[in-house]
Amino acid sequence: MVSDVHTVDAEHWRNAAFLTVKRCAHVLGVSTAAVYKLRKEGVLEFRRVAGRSQVTVDSVVALVESAEPWEAAQYGGRGSSTQQAKESEVWG
Repeated sequence: MVSDVHTVDAEHWRNAAFLTVKRCAHVLGVSTAAVYKLRKEGVLEFRRVAGRSQVTVDSVVALVESAEPWEAAQYGGRGSSTQQAKESEVWG
Protein backbone atom coordinates (compact mmCIF):
# COMPACT_ATOMS: atom_id res chain seq x y z
CA MET A 1 0.00 0.00 0.00
CA VAL A 2 1.34 3.42 -0.94
CA SER A 3 1.44 5.96 1.87
CA ASP A 4 -0.02 9.34 0.99
CA VAL A 5 0.22 12.52 3.03
CA HIS A 6 -3.45 13.16 2.26
CA THR A 7 -4.56 9.87 3.82
CA VAL A 8 -4.37 10.88 7.45
CA ASP A 9 -6.08 8.58 9.90
CA ALA A 10 -7.87 10.82 12.39
CA GLU A 11 -5.94 9.44 15.38
CA HIS A 12 -2.87 7.81 13.82
CA TRP A 13 -0.83 11.00 13.69
CA ARG A 14 -1.18 11.40 17.46
CA ASN A 15 0.86 8.22 17.97
CA ALA A 16 3.99 9.69 16.33
CA ALA A 17 6.59 11.87 18.04
CA PHE A 18 6.94 14.22 15.08
CA LEU A 19 5.12 15.22 11.89
CA THR A 20 6.59 16.57 8.69
CA VAL A 21 5.61 20.15 7.96
CA LYS A 22 3.45 18.96 5.06
CA ARG A 23 1.60 16.36 7.14
CA CYS A 24 1.15 18.86 10.00
CA ALA A 25 -0.39 21.32 7.53
CA HIS A 26 -2.77 18.62 6.32
CA VAL A 27 -3.77 17.60 9.84
CA LEU A 28 -4.50 21.22 10.77
CA GLY A 29 -6.13 22.04 7.42
CA VAL A 30 -3.77 24.93 6.71
CA SER A 31 -0.95 25.67 4.29
CA THR A 32 2.70 24.84 4.98
CA ALA A 33 3.34 28.60 5.12
CA ALA A 34 0.80 28.82 7.96
CA VAL A 35 2.66 26.04 9.82
CA TYR A 36 5.89 28.04 9.60
CA LYS A 37 4.03 31.17 10.72
CA LEU A 38 2.64 29.29 13.75
CA ARG A 39 6.21 28.25 14.56
CA LYS A 40 7.40 31.85 14.34
CA GLU A 41 4.56 32.89 16.68
CA GLY A 42 5.66 30.22 19.17
CA VAL A 43 2.50 28.14 18.77
CA LEU A 44 4.15 25.11 17.14
CA GLU A 45 7.46 23.59 18.20
CA PHE A 46 9.95 22.33 15.63
CA ARG A 47 12.84 19.92 16.05
CA ARG A 48 15.63 19.04 13.64
CA VAL A 49 15.61 15.26 13.09
CA ALA A 50 18.13 13.72 10.71
CA GLY A 51 18.52 17.10 9.01
CA ARG A 52 14.79 17.62 8.48
CA SER A 53 12.43 20.06 10.15
CA GLN A 54 9.80 18.17 12.10
CA VAL A 55 6.86 19.47 14.15
CA THR A 56 6.35 17.99 17.60
CA VAL A 57 3.04 16.18 17.91
CA ASP A 58 2.67 17.54 21.45
CA SER A 59 2.60 21.11 20.10
CA VAL A 60 0.05 20.14 17.42
CA VAL A 61 -2.18 18.47 20.01
CA ALA A 62 -1.92 21.54 22.27
CA LEU A 63 -2.98 23.78 19.37
CA VAL A 64 -5.92 21.54 18.43
CA GLU A 65 -7.12 21.30 22.02
CA SER A 66 -6.85 25.07 22.57
CA ALA A 67 -8.84 25.96 19.44
CA GLU A 68 -11.96 28.00 20.13
CA PRO A 69 -15.34 26.63 19.10
CA TRP A 70 -16.53 28.09 15.81
CA GLU A 71 -19.66 30.22 15.73
CA ALA A 72 -21.26 31.86 12.75
CA ALA A 73 -20.45 35.55 12.61
CA GLN A 74 -23.07 38.21 12.03
CA TYR A 75 -21.13 39.94 9.28
CA GLY A 76 -22.52 41.92 6.40
CA GLY A 77 -25.88 42.80 7.86
CA ARG A 78 -26.33 45.66 5.43
CA GLY A 79 -24.66 43.78 2.61
CA SER A 80 -26.93 40.81 3.12
CA SER A 81 -30.03 43.03 3.05
CA THR A 82 -28.80 44.71 -0.09
CA GLN A 83 -28.12 41.35 -1.73
CA GLN A 84 -31.56 40.06 -0.73
CA ALA A 85 -33.21 43.17 -2.18
CA LYS A 86 -31.35 42.71 -5.46
CA GLU A 87 -32.30 39.05 -5.62
CA SER A 88 -35.96 39.79 -4.98
CA GLU A 89 -35.94 42.44 -7.72
CA VAL A 90 -34.56 39.88 -10.16
CA TRP A 91 -36.45 36.79 -9.03
CA GLY A 92 -39.59 38.42 -7.69
